[in-house]
Amino acid sequence: MPYYVVAKLQRLLNRRGRCLNGASILVLGVTYKADVADPRETPALKVMELLQQEGTTLAYVDPYTPAVEVAGRSYAAVPLTAQRVAQSDCALILTAHSAFDYELIVRHAPLVFDTRNGTRHVVHRKENVVLL
Repeated sequence: MPYYVVAKLQRLLNRRGRCLNGASILVLGVTYKADVADPRETPALKVMELLQQEGTTLAYVDPYTPAVEVAGRSYAAVPLTAQRVAQSDCALILTAHSAFDYELIVRHAPLVFDTRNGTRHVVHRKENVVLL
């Protein structure tokens, strides 16, 4: 599934005149399951590794995982803010934690690729949301 997610993200960005190389991707959720502090066996780390290989600028938000290592590179979780979301080319939801403010994400992200249907209750500005 990680390869499919990255390929679809690449197509979504291409349709908007952007390529993966140099794109700013905000990953939302890196744990295996929502609302659990266990990143073992999570496909999110493979997705991040593939995006890293493609030359993206990565940041991630996860209230349960303060730091992760992906292919020898360390990442620290960043806070979820409107400014950070707006500055990304895509907000990529890989784990749908209940702590995420999905209204804020959808309102400010130029593109939301939601692989976990976390935005299902958002009613405004859904035109920038793409589901898996």
